[in-house]
Amino acid sequence: MPIYAAERRGEAKELRQRGLSLGEISIKMAIPKNTVQGWVKDIELTQKQKNRIKLKEIIATAGARRL
Repeated sequence: MPIYAAERRGEAKELRQRGLSLGEISIKMAIPKNTVQGWVKDIELTQKQKNRIKLKEIIATAGARRL
């Protein structure tokens, strides 16, 4: 299991505070989503940020159904 520097955790927290989803952070940082989730679990999103993430999920699901 890799050990990540504290700076990486801080970067993940900053991205989450900006409203990025766990998946977006995981891809951007090339770190497993479960690891990101543990790092940012204490960060509360605004309702606007939650709505943005939910909309992305709906769009992704709709696209997958067409396939």
